[in-house]
Amino acid sequence: MHSLLDDMSEAPCESGCIRTRWSFHPVCDRRDGCPVVARQLRDEAFLKVDAATSVDWKFAADRAIANLAGQGLEFTADDLRDLVGAPERPGAMGARLAANVKRGVIVPVGTAPARKASSHASFIRTYRGR
Repeated sequence: MHSLLDDMSEAPCESGCIRTRWSFHPVCDRRDGCPVVARQLRDEAFLKVDAATSVDWKFAADRAIANLAGQGLEFTADDLRDLVGAPERPGAMGARLAANVKRGVIVPVGTAPARKASSHASFIRTYRGR
């Protein structure tokens, strides 16, 4: 299987053109990059980090997400981290949240300032059960 992470030189955009990774987008005139390629790269990165994350942590995170979703509570990755602890891999929290969004367990509903000091109060997504 060809991965965009393995070969970052060219990738198709939604207009069907070929985009060189670090240059101007020639056909669809996007100077900020191709959103289709960005989503593909994100999804591939989530798959890689998820495969390298412990099954026990993923199980605990999915169980906590289902519990929060079932209660109808709005929550963030910080709330999830409080319940199950920090994952051993950066990006594993985002991968689990994205997997649960994709499965229809939760839906993103807004943003809130992050509580983690290293996030410098940047905004993170809030989620709620479907």
